[in-house]
Amino acid sequence: MPENNQKVEPKEEEVKIRELTINIRDKVLKAPLNRRAKKAIKSLRETIERIIKGKKVKISARLNEFVWSRGIKKPPTKISVKIIEKENEAYVDINK
Repeated sequence: MPENNQKVEPKEEEVKIRELTINIRDKVLKAPLNRRAKKAIKSLRETIERIIKGKKVKISARLNEFVWSRGIKKPPTKISVKIIEKENEAYVDINK
């Protein structure tokens, strides 16, 4: 508890923003044709978890639409993303 004359200040959340280009070509091309976009999202999530060391990763709808835009058979092999880290979560969006 604070002393009589001290004010309690709320803690400010630390927000880190990173911009990266992630290459998922090797993992996507090893997957069968009819599972490549799904594998691209999964490998993107795993790569980002490894980069930010175990925080929960949330992928934005825009990034998901970008990966699936060319269909399930031909997802992009390099993706430029923006990672916004807050407390125990990381939000990932496409970087334009």
